[in-house]
Amino acid sequence: MATCKGNKITGQIAEHLVAAKLGTMGYSASPYSENVPGFELTAVNSDTLKSVTVQVKTSNGGAVNHQLTNG
Repeated sequence: MATCKGNKITGQIAEHLVAAKLGTMGYSASPYSENVPGFELTAVNSDTLKSVTVQVKTSNGGAVNHQLTNG
């Protein structure tokens, strides 16, 4: 069973991994250090300067799954 602290660390790692992936897609992304209701990071497209908010979902289970959508 995962601990509360372990869940928080898992979430923070996932947020930074998503920010890094967005960086490879032409976005400048930044996670927030504190809880913001509804999203964990913001990303700005380097070409269009359009900004988006991103919500990251994590799990301490064995499966790894991710999906990036343009919306």
